[in-house]
Amino acid sequence: MNFKLRLNHNKQLLLAMFSALSIGCSSQTDPFIETRQEVAGFVTLDGEPLKEGLIRFVPVEGTPGPKTSVKIENGTYLIESRYGPVAGTHRVEVESTDDGGFARDDETALKHLEENNIKKIDVILVPEKYGANSPLKAIVKENETNEFEFQLQR
Repeated sequence: MNFKLRLNHNKQLLLAMFSALSIGCSSQTDPFIETRQEVAGFVTLDGEPLKEGLIRFVPVEGTPGPKTSVKIENGTYLIESRYGPVAGTHRVEVESTDDGGFARDDETALKHLEENNIKKIDVILVPEKYGANSPLKAIVKENETNEFEFQLQR
C-alpha cells in the first residue's frame, strides 16, 4: 500500500470513528431531566435591582446534579425547568461584570460607545463574598414554585 492510499484510508477511519462518537454522544439524555426544576426570582444590590449579572445554583449538602446558571437582567432571572437546578439544597453565587458589559478589547462594543457618545460606563461590582464562597442558599423543591429573592449588600 503506498503512502497516499494509507493516508486516505487513515483519514476515512478517523472520520468514521468521530462520526460514531458524535452520534453516541448526541443520543445521550440528561440523567437529571426528571428532577430539574424551574427557578425564578429577583436580585438587588444595596436595595436596587442588579442591572446585569449572572446567578449560579451549585448543588451542596449531598444534592446531586450539575450547577446551573443564567443571566440576571434588571434584577430578574428565570431558569426554565429543562435547564434548571435539581431539587435539593444549592449554594447561590452571584456575579456581575466590572466592565459595564463592554470588554475593553471588544471592537464592536468600543464602536457602539463611540457612535452613541458614551463617555462613562456604569460599573456595578458584586462583592466577592457572593462568589465561590457565597453564604446564600436556596432549597429547590420538586414540583413547587421556586422563587427566590436575594438582597446583596456591598
